[in-house]
Amino acid sequence: MQPERQTNELLASALELADLGMSVIPLWWPIGSTCACPKGADCSSAAKHPLTMNGLKDATLDANVIKTWWAKWPSANVGLCTGTEIDVIDVDGAIAEYNQLTRDNGIPEHVATVVTGRGEGGIHVYCSQGGNKTIPSGKHGLPDKIEVKGVGGYVVAPPSRHVSGGTYTYMKRIDGDIAGQIPLDQWLSKLEKPPAPVVPIRALHSTANVSTANVSTANVQAYRDAVIRAACDSITTTSSGGRWMALATVAVPKIARGIAGGLIERSVGLYALHNAAAQSGLESDELARIPALVDIMLSQGINEPIYPPADTNAAADLWLASLPKDDAGALPEEYQVIVAEIAELTPYERAVRAKFTDLRINDDAKAMLSTLKAGQAPALLGDNLSDFLAEVEEDEQYRVTDLWPSQGRVLLAAQAKSGKTTMVAANLLPALVDGGLFLGRYEVTQVTRRVVYFNMEVGTRTMRRWLKDANITATGKITVSNLRGKASALSLSSQAGRTQFGSWLAHNDAEVVILDPLAPVLASLGLDENSNADVATFFAWWSESLMLGGVVDDLVVHHAGHGGERSRGASRLLDEPDAIWTLTKDADVAQESDDIYGAGSPTRYLSAYGRDVELPPEALSFMSENRQLLLTGLSRAAMKSDSESQSILNVFKDGMPRSTNAIVGECKINRNKAWGSVKVLQANGQLEEVGKGSNGHPLWLPDATMEKG
Repeated sequence: MQPERQTNELLASALELADLGMSVIPLWWPIGSTCACPKGADCSSAAKHPLTMNGLKDATLDANVIKTWWAKWPSANVGLCTGTEIDVIDVDGAIAEYNQLTRDNGIPEHVATVVTGRGEGGIHVYCSQGGNKTIPSGKHGLPDKIEVKGVGGYVVAPPSRHVSGGTYTYMKRIDGDIAGQIPLDQWLSKLEKPPAPVVPIRALHSTANVSTANVSTANVQAYRDAVIRAACDSITTTSSGGRWMALATVAVPKIARGIAGGLIERSVGLYALHNAAAQSGLESDELARIPALVDIMLSQGINEPIYPPADTNAAADLWLASLPKDDAGALPEEYQVIVAEIAELTPYERAVRAKFTDLRINDDAKAMLSTLKAGQAPALLGDNLSDFLAEVEEDEQYRVTDLWPSQGRVLLAAQAKSGKTTMVAANLLPALVDGGLFLGRYEVTQVTRRVVYFNMEVGTRTMRRWLKDANITATGKITVSNLRGKASALSLSSQAGRTQFGSWLAHNDAEVVILDPLAPVLASLGLDENSNADVATFFAWWSESLMLGGVVDDLVVHHAGHGGERSRGASRLLDEPDAIWTLTKDADVAQESDDIYGAGSPTRYLSAYGRDVELPPEALSFMSENRQLLLTGLSRAAMKSDSESQSILNVFKDGMPRSTNAIVGECKINRNKAWGSVKVLQANGQLEEVGKGSNGHPLWLPDATMEKG
């Protein structure tokens, strides 16, 4: 039996963690930038504290309890309890400090790495073999903003959402593999050893007036700065052709001597060398070699380390001048190979290497970004076919019977000024929340939650008037978002934006979403409706946001092109929806035209096709008092015939009988069409012979029941 498929990714994550033996607890979730709990903006642990009455005491591995929780709170964040199967190193923005810890003490063994949602360098390292005590930051060798969550602790787990708008995502998922080099308890033991004295990082400054008193912290800093400045000056004061050799033979050895003697921290020395070399115009390929050169020298041993000075009355510069000189001739063989490799390059070869390094950096950055995006992707789920077919089918198959499949998307393609907003705002919205027949014919499955309607085009006052005319009863079940001129509010192009939009939809309890129309949103996102790739990108972002918001069905309105027969833009627009509705109208009649289509107000037609959807073009009638549209049952051909017949009957408004020739001559339609239509009306008895003219030809009048035509 395959695991049960879950559409709620938060629930799926909680069940997965519990299945791995890690107790979970539901946490409050964010609404915008505040906590959803009653404290709201005043909450001191926004979107991070337990929902249940007894807090962490309620944490469980029981799948049924977990399902009950997320059925009650589908937006709840996932809390993962520590101290049993795993402990977690919580790095709250101190990435550089954590990296230094791993360089000095090794990488602790871990089964997963999570990027937190805070967006400022937060990570969680899930370490195997839990059971360690919880250690706050600043204790037992841990620096500020790094702590260990052990027994009695918990962390927020993916794919939970942070109040900043970000999402907790896996960089390394829990897949059974253990990364790292040293068990966490041994790693922590190494941290507890007293650290070697280090000199605080300070900016370089002049030492002309250094005190000659006994050695103090200020004196030591001055001596350190003098060494660093001398190393960097050897690069910056050398002419452009010799800067690489100055770096390799003077600057790096001097800094390495200071590191070996404990006067200079490695990170400080590397930073100073990199800055001086970069400011002097060395290429990225050369800059990338600096850490290796320093490490080679340190690994080979330093003959003359530069130690912090003993008690001295000498100024720092004089003290520095008294030290043994750097011995470039004694550089390690491996070191000399690297130096010579760069030094012997022509300017062109150096430029090629620099470009090569830049391209590799780009590729590595893309790979890192792909890894991050993969960690943000929804969990990949699948079902055994037997289990899939055995699932109970929902009774509900349509949102709008025969027009809108349930759990589906509709694209409404409408000609300009064909009445698309009237159809949506004054006809579809009332049917979705109040019930009744849509367009006087189709049954509608009413929403149990809310409809969210994004009005991107119509002015707020006009929209308010139209919705008042619609006489909607269940107004509390509709959220109207008037975004004319504010399309950028739908910020879908970033993961944070999609998460925020999905959270907004969830907060508004959206069951059905209507976007009217699409074009302004595409424009605000910099996407081209004529590009298949851009259209696919939009719908990928749109679908992800709706899924995060728990939306069931959506309808997207777009302008028609291609002679009004289908939606304007890329063909990919036709691939995305489950059903396509097309709203068209007869052409307006030019004064000189003999085509009577559209006399008065042009006739509107609705057609639809898609998955289990088929409606040939059918005429709509309009009731102005409530803006209601009704399907008439008349095709284009039937409407055309009816229009021609009405034009013929209008000839008799004066009540005077006419001959066939007179009728045809007075009609404002094509003579051949008029002659044929008159003969049909005569044959059907709709025109009665009431006498003879002076030439003996029959005279005709409409049947009494048709006189008001």
